[in-house]
Amino acid sequence: MDGQINIKDYMASKTFTRNGREYEAPAWMRPDRCENCKYWERLSVEDQPPDGWGVLGQCGILHSPKQVGYQNTSKSSYCDLFEWR
Repeated sequence: MDGQINIKDYMASKTFTRNGREYEAPAWMRPDRCENCKYWERLSVEDQPPDGWGVLGQCGILHSPKQVGYQNTSKSSYCDLFEWR
């Protein structure tokens, strides 16, 4: 890579465990995943599945008029309403 890395490329190459430990994201993870979206918040450690079973969070986007409040998603999920943090 030439020059300075931008935040999009940095975040696309990193992911986190339920406890917040950073590691290299697998090649199959999309950069525009929920984990990198400004509408997504990681749930507390107490609300996470066991280590190695993914990381859950809440999406603040209302996906349809019938939905109210937050929707739980995996950090590796994605949608067409993604916006970078």
